[in-house]
Amino acid sequence: MLNLSNSYSKYKTKFEKYIENPKREQIKKSEITEIENLINNTNSKLDEIYSSLSRNDVKSQIYQIKFELDELSKLLEESKKKISKKEEFKKLSYKIEYYLYRMDVYLKGLSQNLSLL
Repeated sequence: MLNLSNSYSKYKTKFEKYIENPKREQIKKSEITEIENLINNTNSKLDEIYSSLSRNDVKSQIYQIKFELDELSKLLEESKKKISKKEEFKKLSYKIEYYLYRMDVYLKGLSQNLSLL
């Protein structure tokens, strides 16, 4: 989980740099696809963990993370369509950066809870 958290953090930083200076920093469509693949990988790992748990508090935490991943996926899909429209893409970038931050925090929290089991 910590490795996944670090991956989300890396992309969050990339989006932060883009938001601060879109002329210098660019987001490529391939990077958005990489994040989508990361989401798929995260969902697979969460499903695997979920099926082996009996504690409802951790299961509800996983459910919340999966909900957030779904929201992030929708934003990424929309952003791929608007990547050439700079102003619209920048507005979406704020939301994407926010969800990437949440994923980083949520996955660190989940990792901590799993280590206590």
